[in-house]
Amino acid sequence: MYFMYEPGEDRAVTGSGPRVVRVGTHAVSRGSRASLWTRLAQHRGSRAGSGNHRASILRRHVGEALIARGDFVVPSWGTPRGTPEGRTQERPLEEEVSRRVGAMQVLLLPIPDPPGPDSERALIERGVIGLLSQHGDPASSDWLGRHSPTNEIVRSGLWNVRHVHTTPPPDLLGILERLVSAVPVAR
Repeated sequence: MYFMYEPGEDRAVTGSGPRVVRVGTHAVSRGSRASLWTRLAQHRGSRAGSGNHRASILRRHVGEALIARGDFVVPSWGTPRGTPEGRTQERPLEEEVSRRVGAMQVLLLPIPDPPGPDSERALIERGVIGLLSQHGDPASSDWLGRHSPTNEIVRSGLWNVRHVHTTPPPDLLGILERLVSAVPVAR
């Protein structure tokens, strides 16, 4: 599982330090062979700046917010299939999205369970997104997500849409404590 933090987004109500802006995982469908590293690489894009918003919902959301803010005009952004012309027009926006996502810090929490919609990682992803969107710190006034055309992003302060209305399970914090306690600490 991963938690992403964006530069300039800090906690102000529930404590101090960076504010989580994205929660995600991989392999939550039965039989999935997706790796966490592949998923994170899709979000980040290449070191050269290219990327594919059609393979990463996070990239699509960040790009939509940049367009809505007026930074770019890219009519093909978010369309299901790209054309060579469209991809050429999308490239500067893909590069800016790569820059922004690449600047985010990532915290990993290992959850060694088999993939599936009923896996512990899927339960925790849903619960943490619901908890943070309903009880977490508000986004700063200049957070890019405030320009998103997607209300769930604007209201939750997260680059997540799914599960923002989920009620966290009552034992969520206990499960997280158990998992965090199991992570070896480098000395």
